[in-house]
Amino acid sequence: MTRDDLVKFYEAYYRPNNATLIVVGDVNSKTLLPQLEKAFAGWQAGGTPVPATPVPAEYVGKPGVYIVDKPGAAQSSVSIGQVGIARNNPDYYAVQVMNSILGGGSSGRLFMNLREDKGYTYGAYSSFSFRRGAGPFSASAEIQTGSTKEAVVEFMKELNGIRGANPVTEADLERQKQSLIRRYPAGFETVGQISGQLSNLVVYGLPDSYFNEYIPKVNSVTLADVNRVANKYLTPDKMAIVIVGDRKAIEDKLKELGYGITILDADGNKLAE
Repeated sequence: MTRDDLVKFYEAYYRPNNATLIVVGDVNSKTLLPQLEKAFAGWQAGGTPVPATPVPAEYVGKPGVYIVDKPGAAQSSVSIGQVGIARNNPDYYAVQVMNSILGGGSSGRLFMNLREDKGYTYGAYSSFSFRRGAGPFSASAEIQTGSTKEAVVEFMKELNGIRGANPVTEADLERQKQSLIRRYPAGFETVGQISGQLSNLVVYGLPDSYFNEYIPKVNSVTLADVNRVANKYLTPDKMAIVIVGDRKAIEDKLKELGYGITILDADGNKLAE
């Protein structure tokens, strides 16, 4: 990458006709706008770049265990995942509720199992990273080295469980919907949070009515919706299980699980299988 590459990128994209300015705070538009016009007077419009169309993300690796060796590590960093969904997916709300049940917080199944029941970790969680294209889904935790294999077993148990092996109940559904709804106002407490929320409307092309629709749409998610999206977007038998830890201490036990094991360096390059 050269300096010219950076200059061309800047000139193509950093233009007033390709930007949105969001201001939140104790301001008056009548006095602010003239100041902004003066400050940005020299910022000239340019050609409008063609928006990049997100390429459908496909999982190009293969399922199994991937170990990054950190000799002497006191714990194993475990992350299990696959390609998730884009922010504009119509199943966004159902996926939010489903993930809240699975591992969205300290009342999620992963946390209650791996921390509260088994004591393998201080916390286990799952999340979907929503982007303009499909972002990753990940279930992760920092695990005591000696419990690495057992933790993987419990992760996979919960990932399969929410797909039907351990059915979600109406009580589970209602509790997590209310959790999402009651936490929602906390995302608007500061001027920074408000500007961030407004930025999401721009970045993801959300309607102006989005904030008013969020709670009703979360409330409308049904048990059938949760079961459907869990089976559609979570496929445990196709997930990569990435573990950063002491290879000598964890590899033999992990082999007992029957997964293929690939050894990677810290940059993700394959060292051995």
